Amino acid sequence: MPTRISMDAGMMATRLRRIAFFANWTAAEIEAICAAAETRHYDKGEHVYEAGHANQPGLFVIASGTVRIHHDWPDGRHMLQAVYFPGQLLQLSSFADGIAEPFSCSARSDARLIFIPRQPLVAEIQSDPAKMSALAAQLSARSRVDYMAMKLKVRGSHRSHLASALWYYARGAARYGACADAQGGIAHDLTQDELAAMLGIARQTVNRLMRQMTHDGIIVREGRETRVLDFKRLLAIVEEDGPMPDVVRNDYLDIHLRTELMEAGGVSDQPAETYDTAPPG
Repeated sequence: MPTRISMDAGMMATRLRRIAFFANWTAAEIEAICAAAETRHYDKGEHVYEAGHANQPGLFVIASGTVRIHHDWPDGRHMLQAVYFPGQLLQLSSFADGIAEPFSCSARSDARLIFIPRQPLVAEIQSDPAKMSALAAQLSARSRVDYMAMKLKVRGSHRSHLASALWYYARGAARYGACADAQGGIAHDLTQDELAAMLGIARQTVNRLMRQMTHDGIIVREGRETRVLDFKRLLAIVEEDGPMPDVVRNDYLDIHLRTELMEAGGVSDQPAETYDTAPPG
């Protein structure tokens, strides 16, 4: 069972304002949401919610740590859908339509999650068309990522699919926590086993492709971390099997990554051309 913990209201409000969905809410609106919310601690491996079950209605915001979105079958089969970083929203689909999530969510590491009950959120959203549009935009962005993942699995090569995953999770690390360090690039700590499970390919294939990308200077691996050094060349690999639609490709462009890195701090003084492109959004 998760442990309820206290979080300073000011800190909670700051975390919420960094999320696109809450970016344009007034201070009073954010304060009201914080008053209704609670913070929970989940131990590594602990379920946040389970697929198909009646889960507590509301949204989760990851405050710290990472979580795994997955599905487990009674016969032991396991599917890893995604890894989410601090700042991302959970249960977005079930919040919108009231239907149980198709995947389970569990803590990938010790994690703190902010739970916001459905009722106060719905009251705010229904009173403001702009908030309804922001919710629709969040759902659209999530669907677009799922669409690209499905398309790559059906049509793309293992190489382009891996490149897309490396790009996406480097973007997540940049946006939701880490930023460029002295060695350059953006790092995330997804393991080869996790990447293989998400892509539906053998770990040996992931290892071979990452060795080649390392040899080519596109990425560098250090322990559990993979650091993306050359986003332009990674984009070229993603598009080896054909160009992406403009609406999707625009999510890869450098302005998004630069903005997110500046918000994270530590890289605002770097020239724009340092980050010509960004991972999928």
